[in-house]
Parts: sequence; C-alpha cells; structure tokens
Amino acid sequence: AMGWICRDSWWLTPQCAAEGLNWTQACVPVLDDDWGYFKPELYGALAQGKMLLAKLTVGYDLHWELVYYQAYRAAFLWWDTDNMFTAAEPLRVVVPGNGLFSAGDMPLNMAWQGMLQANEPLKHLLSNINIGNAQLDRLLSTASKAAEELDLTGPEMFQQVACEWLQKNSDTWSTWLLDARSCSRGEYFNEETSSCRACEPGKYSATDRNSGILVCRDCPAGYFCELLYTIPQPCMK
Repeated sequence: AMGWICRDSWWLTPQCAAEGLNWTQACVPVLDDDWGYFKPELYGALAQGKMLLAKLTVGYDLHWELVYYQAYRAAFLWWDTDNMFTAAEPLRVVVPGNGLFSAGDMPLNMAWQGMLQANEPLKHLLSNINIGNAQLDRLLSTASKAAEELDLTGPEMFQQVACEWLQKNSDTWSTWLLDARSCSRGEYFNEETSSCRACEPGKYSATDRNSGILVCRDCPAGYFCELLYTIPQPCMK
C-alpha cells in the first residue's frame, strides 16, 4: 500500500492515521480517479512526506464532477499538462522532502525518437524547448477560456492559442531554433541546410568580428587545419 493505511474506504498517510479518530478533521482530503494508472512514485512520496493526507479513489465520472464543480474543498490528483480543470484555477502542490524527482533528473523534454532523427533543426528545436510552469499554466488557462468564450474545440482551439502565443513570445521561442549562434567551435552555419556543419579540412573555425558568429576560414600558409580544428597548427619540417 506504499505506506498508506486503509480506514473506512479511505487511504491515510501514516501521519494522518496517527491522528486516530480525529483524522476526518485533521487530514486534507485528496481525490483520485480510477482510470487504471497506478502512480507508485507519487503515492510513495506523499506517504513519506509527513503530510496529513486522506486519499479517496472514486470513479472517473464522479472524480470529474467533484473537481470541476468544486463540490468540496479538496486536493485532487490529475495529469500535467492538461487543461480539463484549468477553469477551476487549481493551485499546484509540490511534494516536499523525498519528492518525485531530484533537481538532477527532472524530465524537461520528451520527444519521439523518430522525430529527433528526422533532421538536425528539428532535433535542436525539440531538445531546447523550455516552458516554465507559470508560463505553461497561463497557456492552459488561455486554452480553457478560448474553449468557453470562443466556442472552439479540438485542434482549431489549440492552433489559435498556439499561434497567438508565438506572435507574442518571439523572444522566447527564437532561442530554441538552430541558427549560427548554436554552432560549436570547428563548425559553421550552413544556411542551405539550416544546420551546423564541420569546417572542411584546410579550413578552420573562427569568430567573425562583425557578426560574432563562427565562420570557416582558409588555413594560412605554413599551417595545416584538420577536421574540427579551431586553431591552425604549424606544419612540421
């Protein structure tokens, strides 16, 4: 039971169960759905977090009704990211102590491997997308309002919200794109393929004083430049 204790059809954290008969007044109710997705890491973290929690698993439809119409003052478990309950303006709860992820292994981006192998610009974009929780919550809220106020649904609604966000946030998403600033030493930006390419043998990578980007230059006389070399090497006599 991942450290939880069953009592009167509710699952209590050890801290909550320690309240004895007073648990119904002392513990925070948490609603969970029965959609079939077991969440062992989350359940374990909640049980170990020394929080006064009492979890009740209800059917999917009842779970939606209780949360959406805010029938009770309760916490609830749901998926991130999803705008189903955004209109209720829920507050995100962060698990303290032994949380789900440490700072070093928090998942940031996920993408289908086939897409990453499609081409270099797409791989760079998917690997560099970075939207913080606050910004993501605003996006979900905008999507929820669009669905209610503009009577939009499905792809049409999400496309409109995404287009408006792109128009207003070019300073953010432009940093995700592969351009000349993305290239490493020993490379240059190939405008035809929109990707970074290694300088050919006989050339070396240097920063252009005017543009500040890396370009390939001919190796000077008396020196040789091998693949990915950034500094010409003197020829051996």
